[in-house]
Amino acid sequence: MFKRKILSSIPILFLLASFISLFSFWLGDLFSHFRMFWTVLSVIFVIAYFFLSKEKIYRKSFAFSFFALLINIYGSFSFWTNSQTYEYLFFGSPTDIEYSDKLKQEIENDTTVKSLLLMNLLSSNNEYLEVDALINKVDADFVVIIELNKKWENEFYYLKQNYKYQFTEVREDNFGMGFYAKEQYQDSSKIRLSQHILKIEDFKTNLDEILRTTKNTPVEIQITTKQKYTIFISHPIPPINLESYRNRNNKLEQISENLEKLNSKVLLVGDLNCSPFSADYQNFLKNSGLKDSQQNYGFQPTWNSSLPFLMQTPIDHVWHSEDIEILHRQTLPIKGSDHKAVLVVFR
Repeated sequence: MFKRKILSSIPILFLLASFISLFSFWLGDLFSHFRMFWTVLSVIFVIAYFFLSKEKIYRKSFAFSFFALLINIYGSFSFWTNSQTYEYLFFGSPTDIEYSDKLKQEIENDTTVKSLLLMNLLSSNNEYLEVDALINKVDADFVVIIELNKKWENEFYYLKQNYKYQFTEVREDNFGMGFYAKEQYQDSSKIRLSQHILKIEDFKTNLDEILRTTKNTPVEIQITTKQKYTIFISHPIPPINLESYRNRNNKLEQISENLEKLNSKVLLVGDLNCSPFSADYQNFLKNSGLKDSQQNYGFQPTWNSSLPFLMQTPIDHVWHSEDIEILHRQTLPIKGSDHKAVLVVFR
């Protein structure tokens, strides 16, 4: 009897987790990121408890499972209604560049068409040749590297030879980053946005030193190109507890305020440690006026790439102002990293 009570209680907990994931607070944010997987799990629960509902103890469990399914479908509807989601689901994420013939012609003939490759390398990764080969193969106009450390900076061969203009923040704490371009940019700067550190003794993590030491606060890189694109690169601290969650949100708010001052086309690029299923993510897009480049291109998760497709989530993003048109977007595997690369073509 005890086991049956436990079994009948699982959908209640699942419904509660699904419901709070719709709201903007730490636990809600934490539960929201794997919405696609929760949706599939909801379907399994509905089917299982439908057959079990012949017994009275499981009838409410079926109802709870059904309501959890509705919540998760609501939270991920735009992805499930995009055909490319199913293409990725059944045939796997792309392992090669998938430019159409029309896009190839536009890239060749239209000088306003540009490409950007975003890569979170994983600082402990040592697949130097494989990563350099991927950068060579993609041959993007701009390359953004996240988790850039001295070891990686020394090992890049293709980048050094072919991307003459480089602007980097090399660090050993997973918050280094670099910008590489084939053509000259007009202006560049490193911006340290205040973290508004909260002293919460109950949430000790190995990020304490980063959070509490001003000089170690992750910086942003801001680049203005000759075409008057402003490319803003960021890697906020992951929201693994209440303190770091508030710090990430403060960082996003300050980025939004900074972008409002710019009089140019804008790309916000980086590992932003936030997924499209989060209420905080949606609030940021609303407040900043930026668009998600993933829109209309299906579900393109980037982390954790070692997990099954629907258990991954998109946290590496290219957001853009309305005056930028996204012509192509896809992910690519990065050898040795737990992230996938994001490739966008835009004008």
